[in-house]
Amino acid sequence: LIANMQLVPDDPRPASRPSGLRIGTPAVTARGMGERGMGGIGRQVDQVLNDGTSASIASESLRLAQAFPIDQRSL
Repeated sequence: LIANMQLVPDDPRPASRPSGLRIGTPAVTARGMGERGMGGIGRQVDQVLNDGTSASIASESLRLAQAFPIDQRSL
């Protein structure tokens, strides 16, 4: 996934320090994931941001990757 910081409407912070996070989805769509798969990824991102570690989501990430292998024709 590709992520970058973005401005959000009525953001009180300056443009040099935006509050938003944009997550690109080309890798998700290349795997054929839909809203349900992206929802799982969103929950994992939330967990990492709250826990401060990715160890707690490693098995779920692997399960998602195995459930949605990359379709080489979409690359």
